[in-house]
Amino acid sequence: MDKILRRVRQAEANVARRVKRRDAVQNSVDRRERIDEVKRLQTEVKIQRITSVKARKEDLMLGPLAPNRDIYMKDPLGNYWGSISPTRALQEITISKEEKEARTAWCGGLRYLCLAMTDRVVVIEGPYKGKIGTITKINKENATVECAHDIKVS
Repeated sequence: MDKILRRVRQAEANVARRVKRRDAVQNSVDRRERIDEVKRLQTEVKIQRITSVKARKEDLMLGPLAPNRDIYMKDPLGNYWGSISPTRALQEITISKEEKEARTAWCGGLRYLCLAMTDRVVVIEGPYKGKIGTITKINKENATVECAHDIKVS
């Protein structure tokens, strides 16, 4: 009987070891995909910034002879002039469960989120620091919120 129990324990340990190894490989693949996606988005932002700087310099140099950029011209990324890509506009980057939990830790985590629509919030960092707005949309996939600008606090 002891021999059977020992074999069962050993088989369970082997299965646990295989599952742990498989999970580690899958986590590394997911992490690599997220890193590649972030790099792709950063490259896109860099290209858009470079083209906008070139366009601004060209507009300053040419003055009234500057080209009309409101027409249907595409930039190197395939977007029309003056627009940004849908992935950048909608923040369609996937984040891991750990990142979601880290982003929402201050407000109860994803499970017990203490934010609701029409709550008034203040931005504490970034270009809109100090502005107060009401929440118009909560995106649990990316752990982000969208706010409508109400009042500017100085």
